[in-house]
Amino acid sequence: MGTEWTISAGHHYSTELQQNWDSAWCYTTRLIEGVNVQVDLATRGSQYQSPTAPVATRQTLTQAGLSPASALALARHCPWLDDRVFGVDEYVSPTGFENPFTRAQQSFSPDGATLRFSGTIQADFLSTLQNHQFDTLYVDSIGGSVPAALAAGYWLRREGKTVVAEGECLSACVFVLAGGAVRDSLPAAQIGVHRFSSDGAMSSQTALAVAQETASSILMYLERMGIDSELFHVMSQTPAESMQYLDRARLEAWRLISITPSDAPMEPASANVQDWFDGLPEDLRVQVQTDLLLLGYYDGFVDGRFGDGTRRALERYQQDQGAGAIPTQGELEQLGVSAATRFEEFGFELVSDDRGRSDLMVPLKLLPHSTETLRGHAYAAGDRSMVLETVAKPVAEQSFEDLFQALKGASSDRRITYQTLRADRFVLAGRDAEKSFYLLFYKTQTASVGFSFSWDTERSNVGPVLATYIASHFAPN
Repeated sequence: MGTEWTISAGHHYSTELQQNWDSAWCYTTRLIEGVNVQVDLATRGSQYQSPTAPVATRQTLTQAGLSPASALALARHCPWLDDRVFGVDEYVSPTGFENPFTRAQQSFSPDGATLRFSGTIQADFLSTLQNHQFDTLYVDSIGGSVPAALAAGYWLRREGKTVVAEGECLSACVFVLAGGAVRDSLPAAQIGVHRFSSDGAMSSQTALAVAQETASSILMYLERMGIDSELFHVMSQTPAESMQYLDRARLEAWRLISITPSDAPMEPASANVQDWFDGLPEDLRVQVQTDLLLLGYYDGFVDGRFGDGTRRALERYQQDQGAGAIPTQGELEQLGVSAATRFEEFGFELVSDDRGRSDLMVPLKLLPHSTETLRGHAYAAGDRSMVLETVAKPVAEQSFEDLFQALKGASSDRRITYQTLRADRFVLAGRDAEKSFYLLFYKTQTASVGFSFSWDTERSNVGPVLATYIASHFAPN
């Protein structure tokens, strides 16, 4: 069976009436040779000091199946009474230890047909992998970015790479391992999973949407990779502050380890494209539309529903690949890899725009310059060939309906080519002088919340794609 870690903390008060504690300690317990042993993870001298970790000796950590890095990762979730959460690089290392997280966050070491990676998985993980020639990737990582790990996994499977876990492969690293066409782990390797968590401040509505989208992406990924969904269930049931370590029997049973090359075929159930698409899980339908959108084949809202836009997009994509009407599993993987590459090229990141009262995906590699505006923020290219502006217009100044009427007005230089008005939102698109534009606004109780995106003619190859992607992932907060 796997290993689940329960983390506890104790606090010392000099007197019963004292409000602030003098010292604190954090620990987990492990059954070692028939004895229940306390494994000390971290200590704090006061509420105002950073913790020291790891505290247990190397011998105790080894007996408990922990490395200094994994002990620090667990210590990050210590339940201190002041609710402080410390980054792994904030811990003070005791004599004889070195904090591995204060060193370079990513290390790539090529050796012939082998590439060794250690560190945290960052947004540029895939692009760095693609810059190396290798057949086998060895990974030693406590995790990092889930989207970056998924994108890399798709590419690794498409390229037929072997992935081997050595040292530790925790959290998001497991998705990199799952991407290998051949997957294995060294005897001393530790592979662990837990529930993913969202970093950064965002509204509860957005956090829920991000969690649902991430869960859908993970489930679809595991299905495409041919990994048993039980892995996801164990992840979901293991709190973010714990870590469930998996033994080899589970890894093999769930096909996370397989020395036989994997193809993970997914045979369509019907020869009819719509029947095939409608038969996919909802998260997979959404992902296919998103991938087609990023590659410029789909031009509608991402909603997981089959319509003429989805039909045309699938037909065009399959024709360009010289493939049949219904994508095979391998073709879906290739679609996902290509879309992930485009996603990285755009540099999309989730931004919580407090002034604009919205959460949105911003292509920061293309729009690196951000400035405050009267009602939100402007994100622009260096030459201002593309500009994205968020807006929160109070209804006390102008009603939602009046805003729509004002914005849809045409002139000699301004022409509306598309418009739709619903009870909760409106969309306008067209041309204004030499620029194309796209506007989306939602109706809330206090304000009309939305964005405008404009682009020059020379940006017409990416402008519509960016506008539709931003619109599909935009939400008032």
